[in-house]
Amino acid sequence: MTQREALMAAVLADPDDDLVRLVFADHLEENAGVEECPECGDGEAYYNTPGRERDAPCDRCRGRGVVPDADADWAEFIRVGCEVEGHCRQCEGTRVLLGTAGDRHNPPCPRCRPLLDREAVLFLRRSDRWFGMPSYLKGPTGRSESPCLAIRRGFPEAVLCTMGWWVGGRGPELVGRWPITTVKIGDRDPYCTIPDREWVWTWEDVPADPAHTRHSLPRAISELVRVVDRIEVLAYPTRAAAMESLSRACLAWAKGEK
Repeated sequence: MTQREALMAAVLADPDDDLVRLVFADHLEENAGVEECPECGDGEAYYNTPGRERDAPCDRCRGRGVVPDADADWAEFIRVGCEVEGHCRQCEGTRVLLGTAGDRHNPPCPRCRPLLDREAVLFLRRSDRWFGMPSYLKGPTGRSESPCLAIRRGFPEAVLCTMGWWVGGRGPELVGRWPITTVKIGDRDPYCTIPDREWVWTWEDVPADPAHTRHSLPRAISELVRVVDRIEVLAYPTRAAAMESLSRACLAWAKGEK
C-alpha cells in the first residue's frame, strides 16, 4: 500500500475527522507538480483573443505558462472545504447537500463567501478529473435519477442514484473509494399509509400493485433496514426518517455488513 492509499484509507475509516483530510491534502501538495496552462497554452491563441491587450499576463498563470496540477488544486480544495465547514459551525449557516435548491448557506455567511467563491472555482476547474462522474457542490435538485455525487470538505459525501445502480455493484465500488455517508435513492419513496403520521417500505418479492413499485425495496436492503433500525415493520413517523433509514441500510449493504 502506498502512502497515498494509506492516507485515503484513513479518510474512509473516519469521514467525520477533518484532520485526516488535511493530512491527505498535505501529501497531495508535497507530491504535486505543474502542467501547461490550459488558458493561454503557447500564448498565441490567448493573446490573439479580440479585446485582450498583447502585453497583459494570463489571468490564471500570470504569464508563467504553467499552473499547479490537479493534485495541487485538490489539496487547496480540501483545505478550503474544511475551512468553510469550520466557519459554518461558528455562524450556524446551513449546508445543503442533496435535493434542496438555493444557496449553500441560509442565511449567506459573509465570512465564508470568499472561501465559497474559491471552492467553486477549483471545483468547476477540476471536479471531473478528481471524481470521475457528475458531481455538485450544492447537490442536485429535484428527483433526478442520473447518478451523481455531492461534495463536501473536499470529497464526495453523498450520492444520488437509482436502486438498480446501487445494488448492481456500483454501491460497494463507491463506498470503497470515497467517504460516502449519505445515499439518496432517487427512484424509491416510502408509502404514506396514514397522512402525516406513518410512512412504510415494502419489499419487492411481496405481490403489489405495480403503481406501488416505487415504495418497495430489494429483500437484501429491507432486511438490513430491520437490522439497522431494530424494527419488525418498516414504518416511520416521517418521510425523512424513512429515507434516512434507507440510506443507512444501503451503506451497510455496500460495506458488507450483516
